[in-house]
Amino acid sequence: MFDAGANTKKNKKKIRNLHYHYLTLKPKKAYEKDIDFFNEQLKEGNAEHIEINGRHYSCVKKIENESTSYIFFSPELYATQTDRDQGEKI
Repeated sequence: MFDAGANTKKNKKKIRNLHYHYLTLKPKKAYEKDIDFFNEQLKEGNAEHIEINGRHYSCVKKIENESTSYIFFSPELYATQTDRDQGEKI
């Protein structure tokens, strides 16, 4: 697992050449584009809905170039983190 500073194409290529997978954190400025993508996929019915440890999540898969991202959203965690009602739109 890398922090955002190690999320470079060179590092990712090195890891993939060793036949490993990795998790990275994207810089915050990239989130807006991913949120728009998530909302569009959700609206089109292309999201998976899962429950883990009593929490509900929606997830969409986004493939760009050689990267695959999984974007998760939990209404319960959103409400907790933003102090909002679970039915409120993001």
